[in-house]
Amino acid sequence: ARDEIRAHFKDLFIIVGSTLDPADIPQVFTDSRMAYSPPLIRLGHVVQDFLDAPLRLTGIQAQTDLLIVNSFYSDETFNRNSKHVVGDPLSIAIAKLAINTSLSLKIAWANEVHSVVQALGADSRVVFEALHAEPRIQVGHYGYPPGGPCLPRDLGVWTSMASSPLIERAKIVHKATANKIIADTVRMILEIKSPRVAVLGVTYNQNAMDITNSQGLDVAGELFSNGCYVRIYDPAFAISVPKTHRLVPLRASSAKEAVHDANVVVITTAWDEFKSLDYSGRFVIDLTRKV
Repeated sequence: ARDEIRAHFKDLFIIVGSTLDPADIPQVFTDSRMAYSPPLIRLGHVVQDFLDAPLRLTGIQAQTDLLIVNSFYSDETFNRNSKHVVGDPLSIAIAKLAINTSLSLKIAWANEVHSVVQALGADSRVVFEALHAEPRIQVGHYGYPPGGPCLPRDLGVWTSMASSPLIERAKIVHKATANKIIADTVRMILEIKSPRVAVLGVTYNQNAMDITNSQGLDVAGELFSNGCYVRIYDPAFAISVPKTHRLVPLRASSAKEAVHDANVVVITTAWDEFKSLDYSGRFVIDLTRKV
């Protein structure tokens, strides 16, 4: 892509925004008029996060490049209060991976704590209230492992760069957490006589179009394999789920249609439209804890 752009715009200054593996940096940045600014964004909020980012990372090859980058970000549409970390492209690439890996570790630690709390019969609400009240600790929220195209990928890239018992433990916790959430949810539903289940949500997050680590598809697939009647709805289903996916025939055309014949509703993505549905007379399992 860089060479194709250069063929048409030889004097153009290029700011690379795509996430790059550190190993690829030397091959990409052979051109002196280039900078690296990997985005810290969420799918479904790309434009908002790009403009309002509280942190910007920029890798430059010469100090004069910083003037051009600062000029670009000085436009009034960008958040003027963003913190701006500047360095060489390789260090910035590692910093971006380290940030996302740290976010994955925070979630893994929260799930580890929650697992111990459950095993000992304690109150998760009290434990996490204390953790969140301690200003020195920025603990994550327990729940399904991080999805989407960034956090799972970056965790894997970090592992490929350096062997880490901490990262390996996080992977084990993520997998165990997903398996337990699915098993507990399915077991609870199978205890209900003749369950007819509506699963609301397949994307990893609301306003996203990605099904990486989709708890909705995982739960629906396990219920379907156990012979349950299942209908699935997500406003981004058609965009995010491949047409060849085995659960496509279970898709409902609307949330109301999915819920209509259901006596059990499992909410797996906190889309806003799910908050206004009528769930009366139905057993609701809200795995997002947001609806």
